[in-house]
Amino acid sequence: MTWELDHANLAHKIRGDERPDTLSAAQARDSTVVRAAIAQTVTELLTNRRGGTLYVPHVEGDELWIDVSTGSLRIPPEVEVVVAPGVVLVPVHDGRAGASGNRLEIAGVLRAPLGTIFATPGWFGRRGGASRASLVASVALTSRRMERVHPEWWGAADAADGTRASDNEAIEAALHAATRERWSEDGGARHRLPTLPVELRGSYALSRPLVLDDPAGAYGNGFELRGAGTATLQCNSLFPRDRAMIEVAASVESVALEDLRFEGMQVALNCLAIRDAGGAATSREHLARRCSFTGSRGALVSFYDARLVDEPSTADPAAQLLDRTSVRLRVEHSRFEPIVALPDAPVGLDLAAPPDVVVDIRGSFFAGSALAMVHARSCALSLANCHFRNDQIPLRMRVEDPDSALHRDGPEGGVDVFLDSYGAVPVGTLYAQDCRSNSVQFLATVAGVAAAQGDSTIVGLQHSRSSVVWAPGAAKRVAPEAPLQAKPPIWVVFEPTPALPDAVASKAFDAKAPQAKVAVGLIDPVADTKGALIARLPERQRLDPNVLEGPAKFPIAKGPGTPDTDPPERRFVAPVHWHLSAKLTLIGCRFSAPSTHATPFVEGFGGSGDIIDLSVVARNDTATHVRVATPRRHVTVRAIGTR
Repeated sequence: MTWELDHANLAHKIRGDERPDTLSAAQARDSTVVRAAIAQTVTELLTNRRGGTLYVPHVEGDELWIDVSTGSLRIPPEVEVVVAPGVVLVPVHDGRAGASGNRLEIAGVLRAPLGTIFATPGWFGRRGGASRASLVASVALTSRRMERVHPEWWGAADAADGTRASDNEAIEAALHAATRERWSEDGGARHRLPTLPVELRGSYALSRPLVLDDPAGAYGNGFELRGAGTATLQCNSLFPRDRAMIEVAASVESVALEDLRFEGMQVALNCLAIRDAGGAATSREHLARRCSFTGSRGALVSFYDARLVDEPSTADPAAQLLDRTSVRLRVEHSRFEPIVALPDAPVGLDLAAPPDVVVDIRGSFFAGSALAMVHARSCALSLANCHFRNDQIPLRMRVEDPDSALHRDGPEGGVDVFLDSYGAVPVGTLYAQDCRSNSVQFLATVAGVAAAQGDSTIVGLQHSRSSVVWAPGAAKRVAPEAPLQAKPPIWVVFEPTPALPDAVASKAFDAKAPQAKVAVGLIDPVADTKGALIARLPERQRLDPNVLEGPAKFPIAKGPGTPDTDPPERRFVAPVHWHLSAKLTLIGCRFSAPSTHATPFVEGFGGSGDIIDLSVVARNDTATHVRVATPRRHVTVRAIGTR
């Protein structure tokens, strides 16, 4: 074994000598000669040593043009390709019919720096080749030993390319190489290869959505984007306001996102929008693990099952409720930070799917201001070890309204989970285990729905913040008690259960208190938008902006023209409002409230489903823990024992 036989320098082959390892710009841009030199070098390595290393040296002007007009050029798996820093491979064709499908295929190991090594049409056009930008061919990385691809290889986050509008083209090229181009031919037959993850390592600007689509259904294991370090996707000023940062089409089998931060910058409608095709036979599952979502104008994450409109279900709704074996969306150890955005406060997760679809959320943290942290329409929702802090005040509650009127037209703010229906599709179910809430309410449901529903269960809930309060008979509503302050941060007192390891919890919650990042700087969502939030309400429902600062700081009118600096006696809204005809079971739940608390912690309004109380505990004993309206029943452990 000798160095000369195992390693071939492309410059030596093109020039025919062994002078210093550099190619002139003219030599590097003679695409026909470069292709012939590569093909000859590969043949010699396979003939003499059954493989080796092809070294691509420095070239003047950085561009090495490779012709693929007469067909794709394949470097076999036996040959390792090593690219010198600063060299960019530019596969080009002459525009003849059928040539656009040709490509440069590297089937062996690729060793290259984390920088631009492959040209894209946009990159080529910005370098003065606008007339030939459309003639740039694609690159395929088909090695079975390749573990990942980097968008930096196609020019993402390239400081030397300061004229690019965004990193969209580079990320899209990396996704293209990791999925669509993962095929090879063996003996004349084409076969698919497993798709590769796209690894992000820096901060990337988006000027348009990243659309993930699989029209032919060829990508069996779907798309995967994962971060390393502080990987961030961020919208710039060109991003359209009615689109999501990542849009997943119904044709995609699965998408996995790991260790990524999404910053919508108050521009994007959603950080992530998934349209799922559903179907009983599918094994599809979408995953978001250790991701952070913030700054969208609407829902941070939207999940929609296309069967709700495209294929209306004709099955018995009650039968659908018994067949929940399909988890379509799984969220693990992620962070949701909705920010008050005008004209509407967003929601954290907006879920719409038939009842046979399960959305599983584990070990995640929800903090900020939202109409609802999770708005679940008809799907089955599973929560485990999640922590909620919703600082939004319900926007449309008046003093004279009864408790049952809260959220009468959908979520109105301050609630963690809102169970809703999608048209005629029945309301789904909730299973929540070992969750903690510092919000106005943990659970509320839609009222007046007659469709069949499944039963829900809450295990080990800890609710430790007072609810919304107001003065009975007063002209103005009193704001809730001030939310927990940043010092000490709320996650310091968070004690994860064994299902959420300490190492994971500390990693997820060791950041500073959430702030709203916008183009003009940091804002206080409540202080800066309270007047606008109030202005959007009808005149008879508007509140004095001052009361949003708290009842102790401003006079509260007990009657017309009768100010009083002492806040009147307060009423509290129950943390759980249940309107559905299905059963609700509470096991080992703990609620914390001041000793003057006289309102139940759980209220069951009109409906026939029982509320089964298996140890609902409160810090004070002055309140009835559970209150129900007939014909609903409150079933306790004692009652079960008696029967």
